[in-house]
Amino acid sequence: MVPEDTTAMRVSVTTMLGAYADAWDSLVESLPIPSPFLRSWWLDTAAGSRPCIVLVLQRDRLVGGLALERDRHLGIERLRLLGAGALCPDHLDAVAAPEMRAEVAAVLGAWLTRRGDRLLDLDGMVTDSLVAAALPLRFRCERSAVAPWVALSSRFLERTSLRRLVHRTERRLVRDTGSCIVERVDDVELGLRVLHRFHAQRWGKASSFLGDFGRFATVCRAAAARREVVFNVLRAGDEPGAIVVSFEVAGHLSYYQSGRIPSRRWRGAGIVLLARVIDDAARRGLLDADLLRGDEAYKTLFADQRRELWRLRCAVGSTAQVALHIDFAAERGRHLAGRTRRRLRSIAARRHPSRLS
Repeated sequence: MVPEDTTAMRVSVTTMLGAYADAWDSLVESLPIPSPFLRSWWLDTAAGSRPCIVLVLQRDRLVGGLALERDRHLGIERLRLLGAGALCPDHLDAVAAPEMRAEVAAVLGAWLTRRGDRLLDLDGMVTDSLVAAALPLRFRCERSAVAPWVALSSRFLERTSLRRLVHRTERRLVRDTGSCIVERVDDVELGLRVLHRFHAQRWGKASSFLGDFGRFATVCRAAAARREVVFNVLRAGDEPGAIVVSFEVAGHLSYYQSGRIPSRRWRGAGIVLLARVIDDAARRGLLDADLLRGDEAYKTLFADQRRELWRLRCAVGSTAQVALHIDFAAERGRHLAGRTRRRLRSIAARRHPSRLS
């Protein structure tokens, strides 16, 4: 009798983690960046289309996987990272048991490039991702964003410029309203209502985030059940004026979204609140604070390091190759059109400055 090969691995594709949720979360915690956007509660609630969670199993043990979602683009099946789009997940990659990264990469590479036509469009990937190592075919990898972050210590607010700004703004709010308090909101539904109201007041129809707010609310409810989402508000006088939503996973804080009342009275309130949230995280012993994608100027007040995020795209099959080339050509056309518009505006401004004043 031939003994069973216990090293053989297989792929199982599912829409939810189910019984593998705890094992998956353990693999996430072993990553260099344990992203909240890989946690089981995110995968079970954040998909914008059809979830496609690829599990790599050794017998019945979960040793790796990749969380995707399926849709169709130009008539071709497209695979994107789960939650892609307006929710902007960051620091994404395949997961793998540390001692089995090469084996998991080989299995995932074979699954991604199996027979058939499909597009891969994976945005928000970490540098030197396991997925990039897994693909045995050519792909385009472009930097899509940077994510500022800072290692935390108990003396976080001792940074001179930030400390002075926070104290000056707090004194003004106390002078104008009688008090300035930062407090945690344990009622998730209340926190969601406040965030929606402030975000809508400030950004209105220009916000793509509000279009997906229902999906975000579902994610937050699931994260709250695992105690991995935190709502904090700054209250001056009798009303809240700013709110910050952050995820806390495996000792890491990820600042995700915020909002404030868009009036002069509340200027600087968002900076104060975020500073106090990060300072509290430092005092509680969290390891770092990640401000996620975006190089907005205010983030330099908090973060002194940056990570790069990548968009990886490729096609499997001849029909998908044609579709991908159409995408690239359309992007080049949009880029050229935008550059031409900016050039024409510059010429018009020099020739007829009064028309633009």
